[in-house]
Amino acid sequence: QEVVDQITGSLGSLHDGKILPMFPHEKKVLSKRVALEHRPTEQAHLAIGLAGFANDDPDRHALSIMSVVLGETMSSRLFEEVREQRGLAYDIHSGAHFYSNCGAFVVESGIDPNRVDEAIPVILKELGKMRDGVTEAEWTQALQLTKGRMMLRMEESRAVSSFLGIQELIRGEVQSVDEVIANISSVTQEDIKRAANRVIKSENLVLAIVGPFDDPDHFEAMLNLD
Repeated sequence: QEVVDQITGSLGSLHDGKILPMFPHEKKVLSKRVALEHRPTEQAHLAIGLAGFANDDPDRHALSIMSVVLGETMSSRLFEEVREQRGLAYDIHSGAHFYSNCGAFVVESGIDPNRVDEAIPVILKELGKMRDGVTEAEWTQALQLTKGRMMLRMEESRAVSSFLGIQELIRGEVQSVDEVIANISSVTQEDIKRAANRVIKSENLVLAIVGPFDDPDHFEAMLNLD
């Protein structure tokens, strides 16, 4: 409330706006799980997606930590296996996205079109392995990185205002940086494993791909973690 009062004092001269209703999130059974756009490009671009968590889900921090281990650093599992060990991609990364009543977990990569059939199964294998949990070393490193990123971001005034404003607008409450850091610090290896198993399921896999391809059914047949 203190934050809202301060903002109201600074912006009180502005006219009140109309708060638009939030669109309800509806779980849909997709008739097709692959969105393919044919382009004669030298590099194929793909995104493998899964339904994630809403912004208030208790496992959201665990999913964020899992993403760090899987694909957010140069020592991540995807970077090591897909790029360093196999040379299948120049860039590959993962990300967890949290919205008011839904979320998404996405792996994105740019790949030689001639090696896409090799790369997708490797990516899916690494994704599936996350359900077995993370090592203590991975857990420790990911926690420190996540907390360090937040502290660095909070050195910018714009980042602080965004951090506070988004919480108020989406969640209707504001946690301090110290409170969020404490929540991140409390994430355990078991929490990460639980979050991974909630999200990473074969039936929830979807794929968007752009490149010199014509057959979406060919790629849909690959979307299996087992």
